[in-house]
Amino acid sequence: MEFREVFAQRFRSARILSGMSLQQLADKIDNRITKQALSKYEAGLAMPDSKLLILLARELKVAVEFFFRPVDTSLAITDIRYRKKSGISKKALSSALEQASEYLERYAVVESLFPATQHYSFTPFLADSVSDAEEAAEQLREEWNLGSDPVENLVQILEDRSVKVVQLDNVDKIDAFTGMAKGARFIALQQGLPGDRQRSTLAHELGHMVYAPDSSADEEKFAYRFSGAFMAPRQTVLEELGERRHSLTYPELKNLKKKYGMSMQQWVYRAKDLGIISETHFREHFIRFNINGKKNEQVEIVTEQPQRLRTLVFRALEEEIIGESRAAELLHMSINEVRAEMRVPD
Repeated sequence: MEFREVFAQRFRSARILSGMSLQQLADKIDNRITKQALSKYEAGLAMPDSKLLILLARELKVAVEFFFRPVDTSLAITDIRYRKKSGISKKALSSALEQASEYLERYAVVESLFPATQHYSFTPFLADSVSDAEEAAEQLREEWNLGSDPVENLVQILEDRSVKVVQLDNVDKIDAFTGMAKGARFIALQQGLPGDRQRSTLAHELGHMVYAPDSSADEEKFAYRFSGAFMAPRQTVLEELGERRHSLTYPELKNLKKKYGMSMQQWVYRAKDLGIISETHFREHFIRFNINGKKNEQVEIVTEQPQRLRTLVFRALEEEIIGESRAAELLHMSINEVRAEMRVPD
């Protein structure tokens, strides 16, 4: 790819990541540049001079070096899956995909510094009915050697098993989506979600990944059922709640949420799906939830953070494979922040 083409692609990426249109960027820079001139930069028809380049980097909040980083065309995102009925705009989807692409690109650079590690996979599950999600969840737990214990840190489980977790910054109406990049699967989701919602969303998207394309079951309902079944397998739920109940108490729901990191509402759904409570009792619980709102949930679950990229970058820095400036670029940190992270406490 030629020098000018690299700049054009990087400039467009930085603008989309900023959330600005060409006109908005031109307005930010006042009278020093026009929308038409910026359009030529994106089309690869012209290049800014050094002063304007520095100004563009400042307004787009990227390092000047970002504009000239080589583009890895093999990192194109494929097999994108998201809830198409959620009213997502083209602009929001474009921003989300650009964020994911930029993060995965940095991730690929860091992974290339180390010998290949073990890659986990899973067998796509051919589902004839929504209830097949129970078996699909048990199959994946077995393939990933998870047993039936509560999942302590779902983000870590995913990262350890070759599924990258991408955090999206304030993209309208997009909770999450999945895709492939350079043969690796990823889940992208809004950062800052409450811990229980984050975990259920990740497990839900994992359900979409497991769902075989030729399945006849409703995929969205399958993913919802899979989410609960993966976080709390059938036999585990029966051991916790018993096979038949007239109702569930708030103290036990509170303790179960704390133990499994799964919301009280999702526990009520699990009890209904497995026939432990009747439809009538299920509706009664949700009438109470709707009346009291978030007060019912009581227990706050800590939001989990992806750590593998940071770990690999600091490992590369410690082993002198990369320098401080490169580490800062890969982590979107300042050099002082990198030094602070590396400093051994007194």
